[in-house]
Amino acid sequence: MKSIKDSKLTATELIKAIESNFQELKRKADIIAQRFEQERSCPNLKGGFKCGLLEQKIIQCGTCKEQSLLCVGGSTEKKCEEILSHCLMCVCRAGVCHHRITKQPCQPCKGYQKCLNEVLHCKDQDLRVAEGEDLKFDCNLNFLNSVDEKFEFVLEKREELDVSLMQTSNKPDIFIHKANKDVSGRYSCTAKSKDAMFPISRVDFTVKVVSPRKPESLDSVPPPARNKKDKFRDNQMAQVTVICATVIILAITASIMTCICLYIRESHRAEEVRAQKKPTVLEEVKISIDSEKPETREKATQTDV
Repeated sequence: MKSIKDSKLTATELIKAIESNFQELKRKADIIAQRFEQERSCPNLKGGFKCGLLEQKIIQCGTCKEQSLLCVGGSTEKKCEEILSHCLMCVCRAGVCHHRITKQPCQPCKGYQKCLNEVLHCKDQDLRVAEGEDLKFDCNLNFLNSVDEKFEFVLEKREELDVSLMQTSNKPDIFIHKANKDVSGRYSCTAKSKDAMFPISRVDFTVKVVSPRKPESLDSVPPPARNKKDKFRDNQMAQVTVICATVIILAITASIMTCICLYIRESHRAEEVRAQKKPTVLEEVKISIDSEKPETREKATQTDV
């Protein structure tokens, strides 16, 4: 890298080069700051949600000034965003409306409640539970985890003409223990900022409590399913049985063949012995001659006498 002295630039040229570098650095810093503000702002409008209502206090990196940012989701109508932005300070609860800061009574804008209900609605869930079991309401939403604020979750049961408060909790999981048939119905769980009690999001539930399953009799209980180990063991036993049977059959066959061979060999040997003992024609003639000689001798003796 050349030094300023070696660059042989005039003072004016050096100042222009420095100003150009500063402008480029400022442009890159602004891009980084804008990207950072976009990523941290309005988490309820990202990740496929686009629901809920958030008012964020953001400090601009360039001016260090605090800016109030309203994040309105759930509605495609611009008029709802305008109505909520004008009436954001007027908070209504149980039919009573008051200013968020001064706590003085206030009158909400026309159409405010309708737009608020539309914007807050984030999710519907169907819950089915057996009578006598515990019922769990999961009021959490992913974007709530990225908001640096404490919440209170309010569970309400909504009937045709009435809304009754059921429970409030600092945690998003709310339980009704040992639910009965009267628990069936429509519910809503609203997440509110704990300081101002301003609604941020809402999850609606449809609950149905059914009769518990009757225990099945032993006769109707199907035999337990055999697992893979039992099937593998049975296959091994079958293979061993087949192998043993094959070995036994081969042994019996070999024994039979051995007996047949021994029988044939003994038969041949007996025939050979009989063949050796049977006299030939000459031997028979000789035997017959020898048997006739004593008679001749007797006759000769008698003649001499």
